[in-house]
Amino acid sequence: MTMSVSDIPLVAAAENLSPVLPGHGADWLTALRAKGLESLRQGGMPHRQSELYKYSFAALGAAGKHDFVPALIAGDATVERLPETVTALDAYRVVLVNGSWSVALSDRGELPAGLSVQSLAALLSSDAASLKDSLGAGLDLSQSPYAALATGLIDDGVVVRLAPGTVLDKPLQIVSLAVTPGDGPVMLQPRILIEVGADAVATVIETHMALPGVETLSLPVAEVTLGRGASLKHVKIRDDLSPSYHVGARQVTVGQGASYDAFAASFGGKAGRDEISVHMAGPHAEAKVNGIYALRDVQHMDTTICITHSAENCRSEQVYKGVMDDHGRGVFQGRVIVDRAAQKTDGQQLHKALLLSPTAEIDVKPELTIYADDVSCAHGAACGELDDEALFYLQARGLDEKTARSLLIEGFLDEVIDGLDSEPLRDLLTAMVHRWLSRQNLTEGGR
Repeated sequence: MTMSVSDIPLVAAAENLSPVLPGHGADWLTALRAKGLESLRQGGMPHRQSELYKYSFAALGAAGKHDFVPALIAGDATVERLPETVTALDAYRVVLVNGSWSVALSDRGELPAGLSVQSLAALLSSDAASLKDSLGAGLDLSQSPYAALATGLIDDGVVVRLAPGTVLDKPLQIVSLAVTPGDGPVMLQPRILIEVGADAVATVIETHMALPGVETLSLPVAEVTLGRGASLKHVKIRDDLSPSYHVGARQVTVGQGASYDAFAASFGGKAGRDEISVHMAGPHAEAKVNGIYALRDVQHMDTTICITHSAENCRSEQVYKGVMDDHGRGVFQGRVIVDRAAQKTDGQQLHKALLLSPTAEIDVKPELTIYADDVSCAHGAACGELDDEALFYLQARGLDEKTARSLLIEGFLDEVIDGLDSEPLRDLLTAMVHRWLSRQNLTEGGR
């Protein structure tokens, strides 16, 4: 479907912003931005015929009807202090406000040798050539209109580089805050580049939060590369406190013998989608892509994952759990592609959903595309209500119904949270689950 980008309110201003974006003089960057907008022109926003968006085009397409203004021209946004859930973790911290690096709120401390953390805008202005081979290199913009839009407006974000053999003593936390400086909706597109050198070890935590106010549209794009033998734990937490839209794209390349361990937790907002693409590029690589989400009211959350095995003796795992109440709707699309050369692949995929209301909904679409002969791949999906026998067991021991239901829901999600090896992270996520549960009507009468 061919369309004019100018016909879409949320991108109407994008075509005129190129001259004021950082690194404008770099031809390759100008071409990359133009490629993003051209891809959007050709494919348009999600619609009913979009296979990858067929469960979510209505929820996310609503964002296209708002007059979102790029944060670059929306006005200065200020944040006096960080939310407690952000500062709860001991980490090197970088803060973005509406996609732009905030010096006042960031606290990098004294970074260890071998770790470089820089503003994308500053690097594009001073040394754009150093990003030519990495920025936008692996993204398939034709499959992601929101990532195409974000690419057309690349302005700021974070560039993280770990030299070979570097081992971080504590996590690096990248915080992206969405704020409305006025009374109009704002669009932001923070860009995160993470390059982990050979045998380096690190934990990176992305925290995305839309602060109370007018609706925002956040389009974060993360591009991650792991060198030979590298190990990265990558945690993404979305905790939106306003009726926002969030569509994130992530492209990960895992090299020989490298390990990529990802976890995502999504709470709040109006509609969200995580698009995760992992390429197992070298033999003996491993990837775990796990997560949880909880929905209420009319919230919508879509997780779409594609893991491509291109080398032999690699292993991947996807485990997601979701809880839906009221009219909440969850979507999980998980795909594993095994190329002909990727013999001895082990690819596992599992999604479980807990429906707390007769009007809650879950759509699950697992896929295996296998061209190799010697593989071990499987997928599974299950959904249901709380176990009445377990509820009876807890109530028979003195618990009221609401407490019993809360414990069962918490236990359902904790099974995935417990897979994290960081106790502070487990405690933080458990507290977020508790907060979500405290706002629910979990009695039988509320079902």
